[in-house]
Amino acid sequence: MTNGEGYHNFHHEFPKDYRNGYRPFDYDPSKWLIWFFHTFTNQVTSVYRVPSNEVRKARANIDLYKAQKEREKCDWGTDPTLLPTMTYDVYQTKVKDEGKEWLLIDDFVLDVKDFTSAHPGGEKILRAYYGKDSTKAFYGGLNNHTKAARTMLSMLRIAKIEKNE
Repeated sequence: MTNGEGYHNFHHEFPKDYRNGYRPFDYDPSKWLIWFFHTFTNQVTSVYRVPSNEVRKARANIDLYKAQKEREKCDWGTDPTLLPTMTYDVYQTKVKDEGKEWLLIDDFVLDVKDFTSAHPGGEKILRAYYGKDSTKAFYGGLNNHTKAARTMLSMLRIAKIEKNE
């Protein structure tokens, strides 16, 4: 009669709630039967419904869990704590004397050689910032880049600039 009730996990999360499918359109014959007897007879004297905020929190936790599992499948680049360090002077020298196609954003040295031709704003704008700190330009001085662009930076990191303390 219930065809296995595909929302049975709801019951395990909230065992006191009379529903398995908490949305009105969820296929849950037991819920409908209990609701019917509660509403139209005195055979079921009370029913308990988990507050909707608790259901939202549980769903958010499930969504977060799924998102974390999906994130684990992604390559996020080298862990920043494992990157080599270099001074700002070395960074500038490598660009100037060795022709490295490097940018500096958020104190990370980025090798943009393989990305330059794909840059939506064109190659010229990137080349203008080789050997310089382009953090302000990246975060709104010229263009407030998208989250996707910001995430892409992690794949281009090759070093971290040493802080002079």
